[in-house]
Amino acid sequence: MFQLYGIPAAPSIFEGEALPRPVYVSHTRYHEGERTRAIHSHVDITEVLLIYHGTGLHQVDDHVYHSRPGDLIINNVGTLHNDFAQTEEGVEYLCLGMTGLRLLGLPAGWLAENEWQIHLQSGAHFDALREMLELMERTLHGNEAYCGELARHLTAAFAVLVRSIAVNAPAGEDGGVDSKSALVHKMLRFIDRHYTENFTLDELAEAAGVSRYYASRLFRQQTGSSPTGYRLQRRIGEAQSLLTDTDYSITYIAGAVGYDNPNHFTQRFTEMIGVSPKEFRKRSVKSKVAARRR
Repeated sequence: MFQLYGIPAAPSIFEGEALPRPVYVSHTRYHEGERTRAIHSHVDITEVLLIYHGTGLHQVDDHVYHSRPGDLIINNVGTLHNDFAQTEEGVEYLCLGMTGLRLLGLPAGWLAENEWQIHLQSGAHFDALREMLELMERTLHGNEAYCGELARHLTAAFAVLVRSIAVNAPAGEDGGVDSKSALVHKMLRFIDRHYTENFTLDELAEAAGVSRYYASRLFRQQTGSSPTGYRLQRRIGEAQSLLTDTDYSITYIAGAVGYDNPNHFTQRFTEMIGVSPKEFRKRSVKSKVAARRR
């Protein structure tokens, strides 16, 4: 038997036929309760997570998604996001970060155009997606000849396949948003607007229109964190971005994220991240230099 499939001529889905540039591919394992990066966003990087083991809880802006093996999580440029293990077995995923993504009809850096395209099921494409990421990881790790060029074209192919999955996803049937999400969304939006302030749980509950007790219980149940814990994550996540992307002093950054006392800020940052703000900035600068050299 001989089968031949003709490839139809079609315009590129990339604006100006400019391919996105891969920034990193990572292999991540989290166990329940393990420290992760605080909630954060990227000004110029689009991320795609491919879950291959365990179950995770993923916050993207004011939505919460529950993942399982084979799922994709898309973090458009500028979205606040964080990831947690949901059970004792933990969660494992491959992550591709890319910059310069410009798809026709979508804002720069967007791969998902609405909330139900953020959490997708890869289905029959899971093996192909995983093999692309693992091939990038393997060739980059071995610094093989033309590994950067290979990664660039694999990134473009990966983005096209994920976009195809997103376009074909049934509208509004992602299955990831919790049934009680409306109240959680209200609380998340309130905290995102006021995270630099020392608001009380009563003020948060009033904004959501529920009791203090119910607000605290529901928030923890759906996000894996208390409201004050989430506020701390927002503060430290924003501080991480400022330490990485600006030359502002640590004292200035402390005040910008809600701390009147820089020493208190340093203490809380170190407790959550494991290193001081000064050391975090030092390591971030080294990572940026190494990335430019690659």
